[in-house]
Amino acid sequence: MSDLVEFRHLKYIVAVAETANFTRAAERLFLAQPSLSKQIKDLEDEIGFPIFLRNRGGVRITPAGQMIIAYAQEALAARVEIMTMARAVHKGEVAPFRLGFSPFVNPELLEFFRNAYSSLFPNCPIHLSGGNSSHILQRLVSAT
Repeated sequence: MSDLVEFRHLKYIVAVAETANFTRAAERLFLAQPSLSKQIKDLEDEIGFPIFLRNRGGVRITPAGQMIIAYAQEALAARVEIMTMARAVHKGEVAPFRLGFSPFVNPELLEFFRNAYSSLFPNCPIHLSGGNSSHILQRLVSAT
């Protein structure tokens, strides 16, 4: 996709796809229908192919458009998910991370993981538990 595609474009594309109609999509997005149509058309011109086929009865999604819409839906869902997680980290609401590991795991790898996790989530405790598999599982279950 073009470097000029923004999250708002993804929201517009999904709304048009879900409603199969520019007017209803514009109402859902609180936009004027001509503005929404122009922005989608400008985006299609920028990327070099149509996302939608327009007709009097509404719109149909092109095969390439189906790929774009799937991407847009995933990207918008990921955006919500990352914002939710970041908000939880900011508020200190992230539960401790518990990791059970085999005694055969390289200790340097565990230390690397601990450091990486701590740099991403500095206020989130991490509990590593080693030993045989049945004991690890018992400790992890009893810790919840």
